[in-house]
Amino acid sequence: MLLSAGLGFLPAAQAQQLDAYRTLNGALSAAAAARNESAASALDQLNAADRALAELNSSLTDRQLASTLAGTLGEARAALARQPADLEAQTLHARALARQALYTQTTADLLQYGLNGETRPRLEQLAADFDLDQAQSVALLAAANRGDIPDVTTRLQQAAARQAVRLLEPWSLNATLSQSEAYLRLVQANGWHFILQEARDIPSTQADSYAEVIALVADREAAQAAPQIRALYFAALQTAQTRERAMQPVNLPPPSETAGANTTAASTTSLSEEEQLTAALYGTLARALTSAISNEQALTREQLQAAEALARALPQDWQGPQAEQLANHLASLSDRAGLRPGDIIGSMMEVRALERHVGGLPSDELPAQRWVATFWNGGMQALAFFLLSVLVPLPFYYKARALGRRGAAWRKVSFGIGLLLAPLVLEGIASVATWLGDVLGVSALGLLGNLSIRQSPPGQLAWWLLSLSGLILLILGFRQLGQPRDRLASARQSWDASRHNLESGTTQSGATPLPDANTPSNKTFWQR
Repeated sequence: MLLSAGLGFLPAAQAQQLDAYRTLNGALSAAAAARNESAASALDQLNAADRALAELNSSLTDRQLASTLAGTLGEARAALARQPADLEAQTLHARALARQALYTQTTADLLQYGLNGETRPRLEQLAADFDLDQAQSVALLAAANRGDIPDVTTRLQQAAARQAVRLLEPWSLNATLSQSEAYLRLVQANGWHFILQEARDIPSTQADSYAEVIALVADREAAQAAPQIRALYFAALQTAQTRERAMQPVNLPPPSETAGANTTAASTTSLSEEEQLTAALYGTLARALTSAISNEQALTREQLQAAEALARALPQDWQGPQAEQLANHLASLSDRAGLRPGDIIGSMMEVRALERHVGGLPSDELPAQRWVATFWNGGMQALAFFLLSVLVPLPFYYKARALGRRGAAWRKVSFGIGLLLAPLVLEGIASVATWLGDVLGVSALGLLGNLSIRQSPPGQLAWWLLSLSGLILLILGFRQLGQPRDRLASARQSWDASRHNLESGTTQSGATPLPDANTPSNKTFWQR
């Protein structure tokens, strides 16, 4: 990018130097706005920024810093020949560095001199730059007045993190941004991160992450940068919440009824922010589940990476072995091929178990449930259902060898059984195709995952139709097999009735009855 962190040594300015700071910011902002209308107008504003910088340079003792400041405006001038977004990005970056310089020097002077006639205007300027409302500004000045400088830095860092959250929020919602809008948002968020990067609890790797995602978006690789940007969003959100909890309460005059309503609303908002990370984790896993059902493996892994970042950014009272296990499991899932909806459901069960653990509730999870959810993954399912699909033809082969070819009724029974078993074959094809398509990078194979009888709606409909057809064929086949037996039973019944009538007529006429079939002397006759 443009500058080093040397701006942090901007000297304690008198009133005219604060005016020069304001003029510099205003000129840089006006230059970016004027670029869309006229490059000449933008150049005039950059010249005004040069003059304001000259006023600041007069009090700078660090010549390297003075040279770096001049180089900043040189980069902005060079951007005039490129797209308007390039100039705007340069000016936003320069303004962020100037803001960081004012923040660093003001907090240092507050530690040394306290709140006085020189530091108070600069602190008020910071409150305006950080977009603090009236109540927040009063609380900031009150903290400085009582000498609680750590609380001053905490409040300003909380405001900076909140600004970064606002700028990065579209990525957490999977919103579609143009390349220039995404680029400018990242540059602004990076500028607010300058305020946070010196804090002890902020990993130094976040600065590298900002540089990486800005470079990716500049190279039109926004999709590749999205998981990292979401991780930065959740990290900024956690920082904002941590700083908010750390802020010292300020004793203000009794509020009016309206102010009381605003305080209630603010506490409600704070409470929702406490729960926002958990809700976002569930939402991210739900999007991963939807992507897995649709066999969008790349998008599923992207959502799992975002969920992992969110799991590692959970509030402090959520952190522990279970949270670490959840984050590690999500990381392993994002590296796995052939992800199935069951993999995501298992992760959601882990989140629920963690939620119950934090709430002090007993786990309602069966002992083997988590192990099965981990073991029964996409690759194992592909292997298991492929084995079933291979075994399905064998019973029909041995049936043909044992019984040979039969009539139409037996064919209906065989086809019916085959249709009932067909979903197993379809599931085997879908599981193997999904896994191979993901491993080989062949998207056409992944489309066969829509044949899944367990997850996809088309597969479930096909399962129902095949089962219905198989049952109908079984009913017809067995009914047809039973028809000869019914005819035989009907003929026997008719024969018995005729025989009974014949015997009754013989008895009434006094004739000698016909010999019984069980009579030994006549067995040969009846057997014939």
